[in-house]
Amino acid sequence: MRRSKRNSLLIYLVLGVWSLVVLFPLYTMVANSLKRQKDIFRNPFALPWPLEFDGFVTAWSDGRFDLYFRNSIFVTLISLFLIVFLGSLAAYALANWRSRWSNFIFVLFIAGLMIPIRIGTINLFQIVQALGL
Repeated sequence: MRRSKRNSLLIYLVLGVWSLVVLFPLYTMVANSLKRQKDIFRNPFALPWPLEFDGFVTAWSDGRFDLYFRNSIFVTLISLFLIVFLGSLAAYALANWRSRWSNFIFVLFIAGLMIPIRIGTINLFQIVQALGL
């Protein structure tokens, strides 16, 4: 019992440290978004006080953030609907289709899940670069 408690403590300690490592850039981003530019350069890791919201106001008015945000929401909702709808149709068909090829197609889907997404992004980057985009 004593050994498992020590192992649990070590696991929680490692996970706690890792959480701090992962969350620190998020803290830095939020803290610096609430500061003036000269305060960011003076001390980028300090707490933001007094809070400044001028950057948010400028992004909303001058950067047309509302337009881009609406476009992103629209594209996300349409994509999500199509993915769920077409995925459910394909899942139903694959679950109910019994033939010699159905198991082979199922294995292909599973194999596709095992391929890292980075491999596909390399080819996409090469295509975009070749097209001059």
